[in-house]
Amino acid sequence: MYTYPAIFTKEIDETKQALTGFYLVTFPDFYGMTQGKSIEQAQEMAKDYLAIMIDDYLENHKPLPRPTEIEMIKLQDNQHSYLIEVQV
Repeated sequence: MYTYPAIFTKEIDETKQALTGFYLVTFPDFYGMTQGKSIEQAQEMAKDYLAIMIDDYLENHKPLPRPTEIEMIKLQDNQHSYLIEVQV
């Protein structure tokens, strides 16, 4: 089982100065991102993304990064952090 923190950012429509329904998901310990139309979909996409990233590291014999402590993540007003857990 692997657990890493993810940052969920509620996207902002700059033209309307309002929040959209989309969530952008990034992992401080991995490159890339994913997204979802709802928080539930974004969480599922985050699990898929994390599983793919970890699988890639393991297949290529690369050491996995140490998970960032969730308390150390600085968030903006439109962001939340969650721990994402996957089994590969």
